[in-house]
Amino acid sequence: MVVVIVGMIYNADRPHSKAIARATYSGTDPWPLTVDSGTLTCPSGIVLFTAGGIVYAQYPVPGDGHVDIDRITADMPGVQGQKMSVYSLFADGSVLC
Repeated sequence: MVVVIVGMIYNADRPHSKAIARATYSGTDPWPLTVDSGTLTCPSGIVLFTAGGIVYAQYPVPGDGHVDIDRITADMPGVQGQKMSVYSLFADGSVLC
């Protein structure tokens, strides 16, 4: 079954979660988080990251229960006040949608 949700295609037949960890991460950018591991999910066309029982979103919507991923995003080395990019992490998770 394939459903289109807000411009994304959601495929109910593919796995919708993937465990990831700093030690084995192979994204195009370095591991951007302060936690060592978690789970990427795409429960309904939105990529989420769960660690320690907390569900993080790149762009949380008020009232959805998700926490902003910036809370666990590492600071950019050498750039004061700048966070590392989580784009690659969430792009990797988009294959789960």
